Order: sequence, then structure tokens, then C-alpha cells
Amino acid sequence: MGGFDTDYFSYFEDVDLSFRLRLAGGRCLYVPTAVVHHLGSASTGLASDFALYHGHRNLVWTYFKDMPSLLFWLYLPLHISMNIYLSLAFLIRDKRSIVLKSKIDALRGLPSILGKRKHVQQLRTVETGEIYRVINRELFAPHRASRARSKLD
Repeated sequence: MGGFDTDYFSYFEDVDLSFRLRLAGGRCLYVPTAVVHHLGSASTGLASDFALYHGHRNLVWTYFKDMPSLLFWLYLPLHISMNIYLSLAFLIRDKRSIVLKSKIDALRGLPSILGKRKHVQQLRTVETGEIYRVINRELFAPHRASRARSKLD
């Protein structure tokens, strides 16, 4: 699958790779006995400008690059709404300039990402329904997961 996409540099590169592997027929397994100790944002700092920029930019790129077409259009309003919600949430925290820059740069990078999307979707072997089946459709699931992780730190 080509490994990690170096354009991402940091944040969401693992999600992108996992998504591409899943699209190509790979399996993702839940192993409840597995234990991983991960110091999230240990290098860059929790909610640092670096983390916010790359996380928000790469969130957009992953959606545009990996989401199958039918699901892309089905979930696009939700994707846009969540991006607006998260951007407004960071506006309150005085991080508006870095989040705005990340979204502008995400849009500037879309031509390259759309070229990669074509390749990713050509390699897809699983049906759209299979991807739909494993997507968490709960509106605030990513936000809750992020908050839960930060409480563990």
C-alpha cells in the first residue's frame, strides 16, 4: 500500500494507512487483551500549534483521499459540520489562526490528495457496504474519544 504518506508528516498518517489497507481488503482487529502505552503528543505537546495544524489538515485530507464515493457524498455534510464545529471550538481557545491556516492548507493540498484518491480507490477491493458497516456513525464519537484520552494523561 506504499506505507505512510509522507505528505502527512505527522498526525492521521496511521489512520490513512489503516483506511487504505482496509479498502484493499486488509483486516483491522480488535484485541481486547492487547495493551499499548502511547504517550500521545509527547513530542509536540498536547494541543500545540504543531499538533492542531497537522491534525486538522490531515483530517480533511484523509476524508477526501480514502472515503469511498457513495459514503463521501453521504457523510460530506457531517464532515463539513464537524470541521466548522471544531474550528469554532478552537476559536474560543484563541487557536483560530492555526486552525484556519490548517483548513486553508488542506484545501490548497486537495489537488494532490485527489490524485492520490484516484489511486487509492482503484486499489479498493471491498464493497462500499463493508466500509459502511464498520464506520462509527455516532456524531460526537471522535470528540468523546479525544476527551477520554486526554483524561488518561
